[in-house]
Amino acid sequence: MVELSRRGKDVDLNALKSAACRKYGLSRARKLVEMIAALPDSERETLLPKLRAKPVRTASDYRDYFIRNLHDALSGHTSANVKT
Repeated sequence: MVELSRRGKDVDLNALKSAACRKYGLSRARKLVEMIAALPDSERETLLPKLRAKPVRTASDYRDYFIRNLHDALSGHTSANVKT
């Protein structure tokens, strides 16, 4: 991951975590918080931007998504949002 980041290449973090789990027989992948805490200071500046968590949906977005998909599944229609 360090070498790819230094070369400016995109890193598929999920693929790397899965490969590490298989290689070392881990039952679960490490959480991002655990990975960030374990970063050596020399690599922190390079890797931290790649490990930052992505923004999550807000509760209202999930509500709209859930209701819209439930409605579409039951009615056979396709909705753009809850109000449509």
